[in-house]
Amino acid sequence: MTLDRRLREMANETASGNKIIRDGRTVDVGRWGIPEDSHLLRSPAAFLDDVQELFRDTSCKGDRMPSIKTHGLMQFRPGEVSLWVGYKESYKSTFINELVTSWACRGLNVAVASLEMPAPILLKKTVQQALAKQGPDRASVEKAVEHLSNSMTIYDVTGRVPPKHLLAIMRYCAVELECRHFVLDNLTMILSTSNERTEEHQSFVADCTTISRTTGMHIHLVAHCTKPEGGDEGKIPNGYNARGTGAAPDMVDNLLVVWRNKPKETKIDNGEDDDDVRKQPDVMVVVDKQRHWDYRGTFKFWIDRRSLRFREFGNSECLPFL
Repeated sequence: MTLDRRLREMANETASGNKIIRDGRTVDVGRWGIPEDSHLLRSPAAFLDDVQELFRDTSCKGDRMPSIKTHGLMQFRPGEVSLWVGYKESYKSTFINELVTSWACRGLNVAVASLEMPAPILLKKTVQQALAKQGPDRASVEKAVEHLSNSMTIYDVTGRVPPKHLLAIMRYCAVELECRHFVLDNLTMILSTSNERTEEHQSFVADCTTISRTTGMHIHLVAHCTKPEGGDEGKIPNGYNARGTGAAPDMVDNLLVVWRNKPKETKIDNGEDDDDVRKQPDVMVVVDKQRHWDYRGTFKFWIDRRSLRFREFGNSECLPFL
């Protein structure tokens, strides 16, 4: 038998084999049942309008922070997950609460699960930030709460919550309440901080990503960082210093680090409060990762302790959101 003839026979056998494999009479096709999301198998033509829009409008998308200097650089897009990390008492929660307060005052639906802070204390801070005032009168508080009630939902639970239950709360807020943002503060109240629980962390963050992608709700996850060697918090951490596994920084869309300038506070407490020290920022927010935009960098802020707001510059004024 010639080589050419043998090759033709092998080709025929392969073709014949393909026909047999595709024959429903000889193969249990049912075990390969059509998946529910088979409609998501699409032609490139299905995305033509979206691609044209991306080429036409190349600006940074998403909801903005109150700070003007962040606009066009760091914004929060639908269908993404952001991880916020920092040392304990680094103003992470206060900074993120200012964001959701500004969005709620603009009428954007937001939900907050602050599992370490009772709801009345959280709402007091929210009203303080909304009005940019330390001690508002009763009428102003009532008006602010009435306005916030149109767009803000608070998950009134403190303490540990099973991951599956919290995921169900997220889905409900996205689908039923049509929330654009959900804040989970913080992951230590949901997951173990042990580095040996990698699979548990990966599963939870993956589920958050799925919820965000399918509903369009932006999910903000807050995590504490481990203490640096020697306890010196003068060094700015990164996402991989987050307590627990390193799975979360790899899986999320955006990674932001909030760092409190405790060395500056120490100098002021010791009487070293000259102009150079005062000019240093109180808080720095580092955009360590932003998957769908090309900005990486650091924003400097000065805290107004009366309103619990963050000023763009040392002498700038915080204007009320309401």
